Amino acid sequence: MIEFQTKMNNEAVKSLTKMEKKKVMKFLIGFAVLFIVFGVLFAFILPNASEDLKQLGIFLLVFGVIYPPIVFFIANAAQKKTNKSMKLLSEDTEVTYKFDDDKVWIIQQKGEDFKATTEAAYRYFFQVIKTKTHYFLYIANTQCHVIPKDSLVSGNLEDLDQILRRHFGTKFIEKN
Repeated sequence: MIEFQTKMNNEAVKSLTKMEKKKVMKFLIGFAVLFIVFGVLFAFILPNASEDLKQLGIFLLVFGVIYPPIVFFIANAAQKKTNKSMKLLSEDTEVTYKFDDDKVWIIQQKGEDFKATTEAAYRYFFQVIKTKTHYFLYIANTQCHVIPKDSLVSGNLEDLDQILRRHFGTKFIEKN
């Protein structure tokens, strides 16, 4: 049995948010580059472009420059608001993850007010992403459990990696 004991706190959310922001930024930058390229093409390069096409080009150019920071700012503000409303997100919430060959147990407890135990087969999870410092057990595209590697209390990471590779195959993703 491999066991981790951690807290469900802001550090867990920061780890996940950092990784997810990289995905979002790649997407946003891709769109921004596309808008900027078409904007420059329409506004400055096409020799016989109509006035409307030139105006569209300028709009696309400006939009391509301001769109990513605006989306990034709004997403950060929404995440902060969500974090403040989550009563479980605190230093008082303890989470234990237990892994064996066939199942995962997740025990969440916040004082005497809340205790939840989940016993799940590995097929319950969508995918697992392993980084240098964490495991992210996704139950959906945008929802996951965050497990810091340094919260290991029994077993070893190599055994867990073998179990996860066996159950997830190509959905066990290692990022460095």
